Amino acid sequence: MDNPKIPSFPYLLGFLLGDGSIFVKIRLTSSGSFLFIPFLVFPQKPSEYNRHMYTMMSKFFENLGVKCYVTTRKGESASLYIEGLKAVTPLVFLFKEYKGLGYWKSKNIDLLIEFLKYHSAGVQTFKSGLIALLNVLYKYPNDREKSLDEWVSLANDYFKNVEEGYISGNHLIQPLKGRGAKANEFIAWRAVFPEKVNSYKNLPIKQFSFSTYGSSSKALEAAIEYRDQVLESILKELATE
Repeated sequence: MDNPKIPSFPYLLGFLLGDGSIFVKIRLTSSGSFLFIPFLVFPQKPSEYNRHMYTMMSKFFENLGVKCYVTTRKGESASLYIEGLKAVTPLVFLFKEYKGLGYWKSKNIDLLIEFLKYHSAGVQTFKSGLIALLNVLYKYPNDREKSLDEWVSLANDYFKNVEEGYISGNHLIQPLKGRGAKANEFIAWRAVFPEKVNSYKNLPIKQFSFSTYGSSSKALEAAIEYRDQVLESILKELATE
């Protein structure tokens, strides 16, 4: 079933077109992995009327299953925030439906829609996908403390550390042990994909036997080539949607 139109949303969108913000923050965890935090801000001057308005807006969003909260700077402003993937994702169909009303903030809306498309596909779980997602964020107007090159360097560093935890030395390439007399021997490499990527596109686990390819190293080359082809096909598909 198609998502329904919600006539009241253009009214709320008007607050974003004024002093509001649509943005995606990038943060690093203590392990060096990346967090992406989309958020919407609806700012107004603090007043009894605006407090009532925020109560009504909060009810609107809560009816859509969207959590929001209000912060107040004494004597300055009051802002309604919708922050985080769980809160913002349910609104993407509304932004798509009313994108034509984005006017001077159309690029910000495009940013949100494209970011959520890539992130929902799980591209942030592998290196080339994470870099592609960073490129999406930086192709739109932004005011960030770090440059794209700095973030890409951090992404490379993170996945370098990730690969050190793999016996194969390669992300998403795992060894497979044999059975019976070979129960303690590695007999193949297998390419596995993150759960979030699999939920976007069902990808069967494929193994590359040492005996088939003549050696462990040749089988590893084949597994890496397969992994890269699959992940690249996902990024190409997203780029053309």
